[in-house]
Amino acid sequence: MQSIRVPSLESGKPKFKSSPSLSPHGAIRPLWEEEGLSFHLGRNLGNMKCLLMFLAVTAIAIGQAQALQCHVCESADNCKKATYCPNSSQYCKTTLIYQRLAGNLVKKECAEYCSPQNSNAGQTQPQVRCCTTDLCNVGIENSAPVHTLLSHAVLALSLILALVSALSL
Repeated sequence: MQSIRVPSLESGKPKFKSSPSLSPHGAIRPLWEEEGLSFHLGRNLGNMKCLLMFLAVTAIAIGQAQALQCHVCESADNCKKATYCPNSSQYCKTTLIYQRLAGNLVKKECAEYCSPQNSNAGQTQPQVRCCTTDLCNVGIENSAPVHTLLSHAVLALSLILALVSALSL
């Protein structure tokens, strides 16, 4: 029977001792089955796999939890479609475009960068709003502004009065 020297981990310092490398049946035994070694590789590999699986699931969950959620749309209806943004997006961006006859058109999106812009009533420059919390861009809805509706009502009333006045003559 052959002997090899394997380290013994007693008292914290490696010491070498002779140990048989062949089993009683003549087969070579793995090192972790040798006496004097303080670890069991088979059990440690199972624990390592569990730890790696836990870390992978945790990383995916944290990544999804940190993704910003915004309302996203490009149409003229009330944009309330919640979407998870890419990790590079830091803002929910809402662009409000004023059109005299059509009312406000709204575009909501995820954005990496956002510069707020304000416009006064009657101007055709877009108004841009930026926010950074989940679903924060829900507030602006697509509708004609009040002053546009009022001016259309006054115009319609004036035409009706003019028509009634003309017919009564």
